[in-house]
Amino acid sequence: MSNISAHGISADLRRHVARLTTEYFLTQTKLMTAVLGVDLVSMLVFLAISDANARNMTADAGICARFGGLDDVAPDSLRRGVSVYALAKDLDLPYETTRRHVNKLVEVDLCQRAADGGLFVPAKVFARPDFIATTDRHWRVTEGFVVAMLRAGVVFDA
Repeated sequence: MSNISAHGISADLRRHVARLTTEYFLTQTKLMTAVLGVDLVSMLVFLAISDANARNMTADAGICARFGGLDDVAPDSLRRGVSVYALAKDLDLPYETTRRHVNKLVEVDLCQRAADGGLFVPAKVFARPDFIATTDRHWRVTEGFVVAMLRAGVVFDA
């Protein structure tokens, strides 16, 4: 019996699931670095900024429903800024390394500094046609990942 549940993954599928997860992660990484046009570490800093900005939205079912569609980009007013220090700590990177990558992202207009000094990825980035196309591709890759997990015999318990 193989499943993912509150009790964990059965030992007989752990290595297979790890391979599927690695393939999924690498595919998503390639998609993101390509659409952003930045190096791997800058892409990770971008994702960390985006994640920090959207945590309040992700936790709110109403906001998720309103801004969950491919073309439904949440406005900047809903994003919560994040400091370079918080990013460095979250990513376990040196502060100076994180600051340099943030400056690269600001320079190419992939993130901005708010009036309070926090960083955010503006809605205009997510509304770019190439970013929307990448988000759609991300969805299709995720669907494929879920199908591969189901074919492997992974059962998701609710």
